[in-house]
Amino acid sequence: MDDRRLVANSSRGVIVHEFHISGRNRSPTRNSHVHRDSPVSEASVLQAGSKLVREAIGEDEWKNTRLVDYKFVLNPSACFIWAHKSPQLENLVGGRSQIKSWGEKVTDEEIFRLNDLEEFQHTVQSNQSIHTTVVKRRHEVANGVDVLPPSKKRRLFTGSLHGVISQPLFHSSTFKTTTRGQKASFPDYRKSQSIAIPPYNEGQPCRPLSSYARTAWIIPIRGILPWSACTPAVVLEDDEDSLGKEGNRIQWTKTALQSFWTFLLSARAGGQLGQVGISFHVANSREREASMSTDVIINEQYSGSGPGRGKNELQVWNIPLSCADYVKVYHEANNAMALRNVLDAWAYRSPSGRKVRVLMGSKLALVDERSKGISFS
Repeated sequence: MDDRRLVANSSRGVIVHEFHISGRNRSPTRNSHVHRDSPVSEASVLQAGSKLVREAIGEDEWKNTRLVDYKFVLNPSACFIWAHKSPQLENLVGGRSQIKSWGEKVTDEEIFRLNDLEEFQHTVQSNQSIHTTVVKRRHEVANGVDVLPPSKKRRLFTGSLHGVISQPLFHSSTFKTTTRGQKASFPDYRKSQSIAIPPYNEGQPCRPLSSYARTAWIIPIRGILPWSACTPAVVLEDDEDSLGKEGNRIQWTKTALQSFWTFLLSARAGGQLGQVGISFHVANSREREASMSTDVIINEQYSGSGPGRGKNELQVWNIPLSCADYVKVYHEANNAMALRNVLDAWAYRSPSGRKVRVLMGSKLALVDERSKGISFS
């Protein structure tokens, strides 16, 4: 490689080094039209070198630049207003500045004399003008009715109901072709309006069911049903002779339960209510432990201390049906309200000879073949 040093005759003293590759292995460039061995003048080399130097060091001169137009898109969600710091109000009279130091003398403005106070004017009236109100005690007579003290707490039976009803606990429906689909001769239950449970129709709860469908009434014996509008039930000790629907709760005894089961067996055998089947479901010990919270719901929702509910208010609680002790009466769908009227009219005769309509005025649940709620009445 040959090196040739050229010095330009200029005030800046530009020195240009020209390098040439020697040898036969040199390959010509694609765009070269000058022969490789043709001599290059010294002036052209110096001119090219000076141009390269000028481009490297730059000079003060006007340049034509291309203006790039960027479009500014306003995004309101990304726009913010620079908020100045809120001004601080100068507290001219501070709290600590008003507090005097310990040991300073008391001024006249801080001294109050009783003689300077105005005369007090009382507003108490004389005894003759006072209207006294006589409050009668609970044991006295008010409006001709004896106001009795609150009744004592009833003793509940908390043991298992296994063995209370003799086996079997399930009696299937007596299918008879002659009575299939016939309407019962008893009138329908009309003491309260039936409220449908969605998705069933409120005007005609049994409408989604076929003409051969079977439904069932759930009669609670002890516990609370998954629907808030239904009346819960408790079991009292056998020595509690006073039964019935007290405090929005159905009250049973083991003797009353046995009498009710005997009545259902006779109604099933009579056939006047169509094809009827009955079953008794007893919650096991684990389910009873899980349903202990339902007793709290009963005491709060159905006692005087709990909040009031609407007449037709309905809520579906997350309580399994198996947590309660209940009797299930299977029947044809067209005889549902007739059977409900019979259940309401049934009366239990206590050992003292008093008749008690245990289910009178209670709200019972009507379910379909899958134990899904249809309505309550």
